[in-house]
Amino acid sequence: MACGEVFLSAADYQQIIIRRGQVTDTKTSLNKGYSVRVVEAGKAGFAYSTDLSNAGINRTIDHAQKVLPYGDSEAANMLPTRKIQPWQKSLHNFDRRIKDLTVADLINFAGDIEEAAGRVHKSIKDPESVGISAGTEETYLVSTHIPLLKETFSYIGGNANCIGDDGRQRAAASYMGYACDLDDFQPATIGSETARRASVLLGATTITSGRREIVLDPYVSCQFLGFMAPLFSAENGFKAKSPLTGKLGQSMASPILTIVDDGLMPGRIASSYYDAEGVPTRKTVVVDKGTFQSYLYNTGYALKLGAESTGNASRVSYKTPPAISPSNLYILPGKTDKNGLVKLIDHGLYVLNVMGMHTANPVSGDFSLGVQGILIEKGELTKPVKGITLTGNLIDFLNNISSIADDPQFFLLNAHIGAPTIHVSDVMVGG
Repeated sequence: MACGEVFLSAADYQQIIIRRGQVTDTKTSLNKGYSVRVVEAGKAGFAYSTDLSNAGINRTIDHAQKVLPYGDSEAANMLPTRKIQPWQKSLHNFDRRIKDLTVADLINFAGDIEEAAGRVHKSIKDPESVGISAGTEETYLVSTHIPLLKETFSYIGGNANCIGDDGRQRAAASYMGYACDLDDFQPATIGSETARRASVLLGATTITSGRREIVLDPYVSCQFLGFMAPLFSAENGFKAKSPLTGKLGQSMASPILTIVDDGLMPGRIASSYYDAEGVPTRKTVVVDKGTFQSYLYNTGYALKLGAESTGNASRVSYKTPPAISPSNLYILPGKTDKNGLVKLIDHGLYVLNVMGMHTANPVSGDFSLGVQGILIEKGELTKPVKGITLTGNLIDFLNNISSIADDPQFFLLNAHIGAPTIHVSDVMVGG
């Protein structure tokens, strides 16, 4: 017997880009559309459209039914049945004021970023570029097994790129910040932090190669966790596209490392009551004290692997069927403050920026990254360094984590990722 699902999304989006004080680009859009999934006898048909007339809806359903026979037959092609959400406290992830922002408002926020950046250091004139984006989205889902569900989201974000120039050397840096409540958005922090990162790298030199202790800035810790995120997908585990394939229940990292995915975190961009299939979201401990505890599952791969969906089905847009991705994925913070962590290191490197994370191998876990940072000597941050590399394997890297600070930060890096400052005791650093 066939069953079906309809998913509708209406996203209102606007963006501005400023380069050296001048508005160079503005975008506004209202992207509205829907998709239809039909499942029967282990096969799935999918179609999407922007035509919401009765005739258009009928054509979309008809197309999904027509392509149904040509799909691969898999037991995992199924729609979830209704599950009761255990609680309904507010997620604080929708602010109506964001929907009412104008392009002029976004330009004012960009001005706040520029002004804050200019106050940091005389080497920073104006940011090279500033971007501000804001939007709201409403989604609706109904299926044979699930009554109509509605979710609303909002977000506002900014990013900046700065170049420090002291007359002898130039140094570049970037930074970003996002929020789903207007009161939590801090454009001045984005500007000042971008400029600070550029200014502290002025006068950077190279260092000799060797194995060193390193400290990852939270922004860099988040980039490493973002690289790791696909490893936790049940699909990649099933297809042997992860170094964690077959290692559920086994140690994979330092016993002080715990990684959590939580779709119900209040005030976070990726929070929602239900995932893209209508399954209630939840908190999932992925790595517990160094042990690989759980994949992230959607309905289909949970069935394939004899597990239960963790509520991690997601859609890039109404034009794509549900896939698997994290919601709010983060490393549990420790109890040491950042300064105390640095003071533990006699001779090491504070990593402020990494380049080439996209080149890391997600199947083997091998990486070779360009880095910039600051030398740590006798527990103090001293001189900036550049033109160096970090090389290694992710699993070895995770097992060498020695301490974790208490200063988590969240960034939008393909997924919504959070991590604190992290101390790794033994890494190959090439000069």
